[in-house]
Amino acid sequence: NTDSEALLHSGCALAAETWSYFKKRLSWNDETIDRVFTHQVGVAHRARMFEAIKYEPKREFTTFEFLGNVGSVSLPLTTAMGLEKDPPTVTEHIAMLGIGSGLSCVMLGVKW
Repeated sequence: NTDSEALLHSGCALAAETWSYFKKRLSWNDETIDRVFTHQVGVAHRARMFEAIKYEPKREFTTFEFLGNVGSVSLPLTTAMGLEKDPPTVTEHIAMLGIGSGLSCVMLGVKW
């Protein structure tokens, strides 16, 4: 059995900690990030994660509404589809955020 509410809370806390480290490590801040792609677990999970990291995305592409939760391929698939639909401009800062239910967290930054 999994306590999904406790898992969500712990995942958001981990995301907030990782987000702070991610921005510091890359010398980025909220204003320099042009768009964000996330692991698409669900609409409520994504909203809670953005609330936890205290970030309102300028440009975000979502796939959960039409693909559902596609597991580990969610982040790369969403990123690929989003970049194909709206190609980035030169020097655009793109953040890719993945938080796994085993409480792992990976955040990647790309300067296009």
